[in-house]
Amino acid sequence: MNHEHQPQTPEHKTTPAEIAQDLVAAINAAVTIEAGVRIGLLYNDHGPAVIAYTRLPDTNLEDPDLARNFSEAYVATHPSRTAAIEAELTDQGWIAATEEHCNRHGIPPGLLQWNHDAVWGAMNEMYDLVDYAGRIYVFWK
Repeated sequence: MNHEHQPQTPEHKTTPAEIAQDLVAAINAAVTIEAGVRIGLLYNDHGPAVIAYTRLPDTNLEDPDLARNFSEAYVATHPSRTAAIEAELTDQGWIAATEEHCNRHGIPPGLLQWNHDAVWGAMNEMYDLVDYAGRIYVFWK
């Protein structure tokens, strides 16, 4: 997959009807009937994350291995940017390590603050982040 492009991040869509319209658009964007069926089946298994995945500029909707490609790329879904950042800090072990360091050295709680903009920037370097349907979808680059 070519990762030189930024993923498209359309406006928030929150109603089931709007999401259904996007699913139909993704299926209709497929050139072959088989590819459209693959998209529909993948959506049945993974929901709106599939629509977010189809928004990445390097996603090949015609690839017979679309389901495998999605599974290898998909990392997580978060309800917000803040939740995604907090999950990344936790998953990397940075929150626990920082709290341990602060406790060990007597640094008062709340003295150190995470720079969420910097963490978000680092996440954008590591992942394709798609803001879709009021959620943040995370994919490996």
